[in-house]
Amino acid sequence: MSISHDYNIRKLSVILESVPSFVLARRQDAGGFAATPHLPVTIEDTYHAINIFNSLHEGSIRLRGPFYDFREDKALLGYLRTRLYQFPGEAKTSFQLVKAASIAGIDVDKDIVKKYVSLCHRGHVSIQRRYYLARMVHEILGLGHVVPRESSRGLLRLGRRTVSEEWMAVYLARVMGQESLMDEGWIAWFRACQNGDGGFGFLPDTTSYIENCHACLRALESLGSAPKDMKGALDFVAGCHTSAGGFARSGRAAPFLDATWHAVASISILLKGLNAG
Repeated sequence: MSISHDYNIRKLSVILESVPSFVLARRQDAGGFAATPHLPVTIEDTYHAINIFNSLHEGSIRLRGPFYDFREDKALLGYLRTRLYQFPGEAKTSFQLVKAASIAGIDVDKDIVKKYVSLCHRGHVSIQRRYYLARMVHEILGLGHVVPRESSRGLLRLGRRTVSEEWMAVYLARVMGQESLMDEGWIAWFRACQNGDGGFGFLPDTTSYIENCHACLRALESLGSAPKDMKGALDFVAGCHTSAGGFARSGRAAPFLDATWHAVASISILLKGLNAG
């Protein structure tokens, strides 16, 4: 971790200063956010936008104001309240809707959420669906262990999924109190997914993308570790920043809100690691 902390703070401050205007350009009159300024509002883009502003507001880098306060945006709050209990078919989108409302300060009816989660647990449940249902139970309902312990063995089969799904396994292991079953092999595997360009692939020795960086960084943080090359990770994330103000999946792609959220969250994790070091 022999990185010039002051240098990185200055560099990242300049980069992050351009993010709010990029996000606000996608704020629609309906109150939510869209993938581009000319597309309709979606729950997913609104979730990403709210998380971006929340992370910037609570982050280690102080940005110059005036700062957009999504909790005071009446149109945004109205959009979320209108959609709140119209749960889409996917658990992922349903979680994003409820989580966005919660972050925005809207009271969520926990009985309705509990009923939704109960219905969704019937039949076969994929790891992605289980992950988002667990996040609803753990982060919205405030309950502890949310997955039956007999499911742990299948969840902890390392290396059979992409880093995104392996991160989901780490999260599920944590909320069901099974982190002790994860040995050093888990940390080594996530660290092995980092490439020479500083970014992370879907698996070891695959192409780096910003969403993989976020998945690996939060998995390593949850496991009490860090990437083998902190400076490289910061440089890769910074290299995904575009002249439009947002971030792209890689240095050769177009910027979108999801990639920008992954980048801002990755920067936040990396800065916490630097400050702790």
